[in-house]
Amino acid sequence: MDAREGSSQSNTTPLLTGIVADMRLLIEQQTQLLRSEIRDDLRKARTGLLLLGASLGVVASGGLLLCFMLPWLLHWLTAWPEWLCCGLFGVLFLGVGVAMAYLGFNQFRKSASLSESTAALKENLACLLRRN
Repeated sequence: MDAREGSSQSNTTPLLTGIVADMRLLIEQQTQLLRSEIRDDLRKARTGLLLLGASLGVVASGGLLLCFMLPWLLHWLTAWPEWLCCGLFGVLFLGVGVAMAYLGFNQFRKSASLSESTAALKENLACLLRRN
């Protein structure tokens, strides 16, 4: 009986070593995948923030310069009241700025999606802890 127990232990030792090595490799791969997704999400977030910053700059400079010039031009061409001409261009610049800010916000929101990788990593760690 002792000889059988010794041979079964010698057969299971490489098997257990292989399982532990495979699980270690799986955890390393999950960690690399998570790092890669974090880098991608940070790149997307940076793009969204740059777009938001650019939209604020465009709204500020365009609104300041063109709101002084174009309403007077429109008033000169159409003889509409000055307040109407200023209001039309104010609404136009506001719409462009809001559209750019919306695009930037959507780009930023898309970058915060790490739930799948973190869930897979948690599942693998829970599996490891249950076996030990």
